[in-house]
Amino acid sequence: MEGKTNLPDKSRITVAAVRYLRPTNELSPSLSSEPTYSILDYKDVKVNKGQWEIQLNLWKIAPNGQFQESWQLDEAKLGLSLDPVNEVTFLATFAPTDPLAGIEQQLKKQGIKVESNLVYNTPDGQRYIQASQILPIPLPTGQTTPPQQRPEDINGGWGPRYLLLPEPPNINRLKQPSERRTDAPLSPSEFLQ
Repeated sequence: MEGKTNLPDKSRITVAAVRYLRPTNELSPSLSSEPTYSILDYKDVKVNKGQWEIQLNLWKIAPNGQFQESWQLDEAKLGLSLDPVNEVTFLATFAPTDPLAGIEQQLKKQGIKVESNLVYNTPDGQRYIQASQILPIPLPTGQTTPPQQRPEDINGGWGPRYLLLPEPPNINRLKQPSERRTDAPLSPSEFLQ
């Protein structure tokens, strides 16, 4: 994914891919029927000469080798039944560390005005810029070689820590010195009795 921007060079943009999901009617009445979403991937990128480019990985490989999105991997474990929408929403968010007004002043000197429909506020009053694009991307199909099991996949992410590893063999052969190598006084057990 790539884009052009008027933001200053080295500005950090966060790009996220989001698929909206709707619960099916089979869910218990205690769960909300409001749509939810799954963040498929997100990464930060820096603006370089008015452009940015990033590669997002929307799919993962399931234990059986099938390509799936992250929400599909956990759908059965969570006991959910979800219907995905056919589009993926890509969000490019610029949340400056300094107040946005300073950057707006910089852009204004260049004759650029930030569109008001791109400026949003956080609950604590911080302003940020966000642009979105919706693309029709179907669910993944196909499969590949199943991945090897990693330690993070075992024992709830702790790996095989419950297994005791055998002590490695001692490969060093130590020789007993033929003469005493100390100037410490003799111990009582060393005296002739």
